[in-house]
Amino acid sequence: MVVVAAIEALHYIKTKELLVLSVQELIDCDTKSFGCAGGYTENALEYVQKNGLSRESDYGYMGRERILGCKKNKAPAASITGFKTIIN
Repeated sequence: MVVVAAIEALHYIKTKELLVLSVQELIDCDTKSFGCAGGYTENALEYVQKNGLSRESDYGYMGRERILGCKKNKAPAASITGFKTIIN
């Protein structure tokens, strides 16, 4: 997912620490983006701003939505403080 890759890249630029963050967490937990059937950049960024994002190793990729829904992370590996939408 583009949002996860962008946050990983920004984290690396800022800290020089390479993180692999969880795409699955956004699929399961960003309820505004329709899981595997959708994906909205702004909604995903809002989720990460509010909740942070786990490492892939803590919230592994399944290739489908979890039957039990969102597994809440208690210690996010990365977060953002804000974002701006640029309209052409």
